[in-house]
Amino acid sequence: SLPKASHNANICLLQDDVPNFLRFWMNSYALMVGSNGKMWEWGDWGGYGECKHPDNGTAGWFLENFRNLLVMEEGPSLWIARGTPRPWLESGKRISVKNAPTYFGPAACEIVSDSNAGAITATLEIPSRKPPQTVLLRLRHPQQKPIRGVTVNAQAWNGFNPDKEVIELAGLTGKVVVVASF
Repeated sequence: SLPKASHNANICLLQDDVPNFLRFWMNSYALMVGSNGKMWEWGDWGGYGECKHPDNGTAGWFLENFRNLLVMEEGPSLWIARGTPRPWLESGKRISVKNAPTYFGPAACEIVSDSNAGAITATLEIPSRKPPQTVLLRLRHPQQKPIRGVTVNAQAWNGFNPDKEVIELAGLTGKVVVVASF
């Protein structure tokens, strides 16, 4: 009954089912937010007045999923932009994450889209405290175009899967600039 009691969104993301992750997360969010921007508690659903009982559990559930779509640990790997909605990468748009706490240490990314010109650029700060074995960067083109080529720090890079829209970065730490062409 309460989205906070359901882990369906995370399960979808762990199964790499981004459309259903986003559907579950966004539909639940639409049900839970009051007119004042606070999350409703169970007894307040359907009202549009002041939310007198914001629910920290519901807010925590929402924020966990929001974090996971941007930065998510999975075993020895660190995912960046795993569940990003396609409209967020329309030409001219930017996604920025700074000082994200992760198991591996603080991470950051800035993704800038010039998808109309066939490129999306991601500048990453890969943790060095306990470096992940792999950083998996997903760039979901707004028109679902496949990745045709990748450069990492201005060098050609073959570690990408166009079907999954994922660029695999291994053995890197610190600032890394990734440019995907479509």
